[in-house]
Amino acid sequence: MSIDSIKTEITALTPAEWGQIFSWVIGEERLRREAEPTRAQVIGELQEAGTLPAPAAVTTDQVDAGTTAPAWENPGTDHTKMYRQGAVVTHNGKAWQSITPVLNSWEPGTENGLTWAEYAPPAEAAEDPETGETITQWRPGIAVTAGMKLTYNGATYEVIQPHTTQADWLPDALPTLYKKL
Repeated sequence: MSIDSIKTEITALTPAEWGQIFSWVIGEERLRREAEPTRAQVIGELQEAGTLPAPAAVTTDQVDAGTTAPAWENPGTDHTKMYRQGAVVTHNGKAWQSITPVLNSWEPGTENGLTWAEYAPPAEAAEDPETGETITQWRPGIAVTAGMKLTYNGATYEVIQPHTTQADWLPDALPTLYKKL
């Protein structure tokens, strides 16, 4: 039975039959499917038990503690080599975290942020001894807000517009985003 044949059958239903099938799909069938363990859950449990190998990856806590994430490896169609939600890998010079609840075989940075998100450890911040203000060390990947203070190349800057810092938006080159103090 194909999807097209199912669609043809559904369009031929009476309104009462459609109501019955719709109620079943959004009720009983949805609950049954939600109760089944997902492929990602089953594979994850087997990997944690040591029954199946797991792809090389680390967690955000490990990256935050200074561990370098391993390089992404294309898992192809091998489900045991696909990345689970939360896995962190490096690819093309950046760290990426798998954000999808299903097994992830996509190449990081190629699918519009649907399965991977660029990951950066929390920015280092310090208190200015003179003013008591928090000043954050600039680096790419920080979500900044207007008024936030950043240091870059020995100078302090104030953020003018909220944005996420990136390597080609340097504080000393963009007066529309940063004001040198």
